[in-house]
Amino acid sequence: YIAVIEGLSLIEANQVNPVDLQIGAIALGSSVTVYMIKADGTRIDPFMRQFGTDDYPQCDDAGGRGCEAVPSATSIRVTLFDGTVIQGDRFSAGLRLTPQTLDLVNLEFMSRANNATGAYTIVIIGELPPISETPSS
Repeated sequence: YIAVIEGLSLIEANQVNPVDLQIGAIALGSSVTVYMIKADGTRIDPFMRQFGTDDYPQCDDAGGRGCEAVPSATSIRVTLFDGTVIQGDRFSAGLRLTPQTLDLVNLEFMSRANNATGAYTIVIIGELPPISETPSS
C-alpha cells in the first residue's frame, strides 16, 4: 500500500510538525516506511524523527548519512490525478518502522536547515501480510 499526504508545510523558522501514525491490526509486525519529500522550489532540508522512544530514531537523508537501512527515496515518483508530481530525491528523509502494538507512533517533521520554510509531502509505503484462507465448513 501507499499513502500520499500533501499540502503540508513549514511556515516559520524552527517549526516542527507532529504527525501520529497508527498501524492497523492486520499490519502489526509488518514494516512501513515513511518519507518526507520536499516540494519543488523550497529550501527545506527534510529531517524527521520518531518522538517518545528511548533511542529516538531519526533520519536526514534516506539511504545515507546514518539512514543507510532506509531505502533511498530517489525511486519514488507519484503522479496525482491533477498532474502534480511528487518526486523523491537523495535529500528526502525517511524512517522504516515495524510497530508491534496498536499504539500511536509519534513522528516529527522539520527542516535540518532551521531557517528554511516550504512545502513537503509525506509518503507512506508498506506491505500487508498475505491473508490466510480459512477452510469453509
